[in-house]
Amino acid sequence: MDTAPNSVKDWTKIFKGLGNENRLKIIKFLYPDRVFTVSEIKEKLGISFKWTSQNLVDLERIGILESEGKGGHVLYRLHPNLTKKIVQIIETFL
Repeated sequence: MDTAPNSVKDWTKIFKGLGNENRLKIIKFLYPDRVFTVSEIKEKLGISFKWTSQNLVDLERIGILESEGKGGHVLYRLHPNLTKKIVQIIETFL
């Protein structure tokens, strides 16, 4: 999601994306400006690489995270252009 959520459909995608314990943990690990590789996040979650990757892709798809390939690794961080409303929701959970 490249723009601010404007519709019920946009917000539904965001809430579905946040409606998973592991995805919320990922957000907490990365908040406010930390950067981790998939492997580092996998270790923190204690789940498989496959499920970690899937959760990261899901969060990136809805615009919560962004990724960058660097040195043979994929680094994840919170998207720098999160809208204030989404940041407020995330801060409420943390």
